[in-house]
Amino acid sequence: MKAKLIAALFLFGAGVACNSPEKKQEETTAEPEMETSAIEEKDSTVFGESFDIGQAKQPEMVLANLQPQDSLNATIRGTVKEVCKAKGCWMTIDLGNEESMRVTFKDYGFFVPKDIAGKEVIFTGQVKYTETDVETLRHYAKDEGQTEEEVLAITEPEQSYNFVATGVKLVD
Repeated sequence: MKAKLIAALFLFGAGVACNSPEKKQEETTAEPEMETSAIEEKDSTVFGESFDIGQAKQPEMVLANLQPQDSLNATIRGTVKEVCKAKGCWMTIDLGNEESMRVTFKDYGFFVPKDIAGKEVIFTGQVKYTETDVETLRHYAKDEGQTEEEVLAITEPEQSYNFVATGVKLVD
């Protein structure tokens, strides 16, 4: 009986020793760093999930046949027009002809730097042609730094292209 108790205590002690606080600390800090920080790759920086840039297309090629309420998965290369000044939680991509497409990030899971306006990016995810409600448009206007008057002047929903990205790659 005494031998069984000693063996049980030995196994318990070995199990505790294998899960030392130092090891747990390394395990808990390794994963969040990968999820929240940018990953350096050759000549670019990736935010969110890594992806293959080989299939990247210009926005007009992807959006040409997209009908209202349709959606499709795509990888697009474009120039950043604006970025959320509060957190970097969205960006707009220049479509030409004074049009733009808003890009948000899946599950609010990552952000991009706030100073990338004018830079080229490649991003992957899902694009939709949808209606954005007034409340959301006002939120975006506040993020852009518009005045209270300009924000309150938004009274109609807007039909536009919206992209939910799972990954964004800054191109150097």
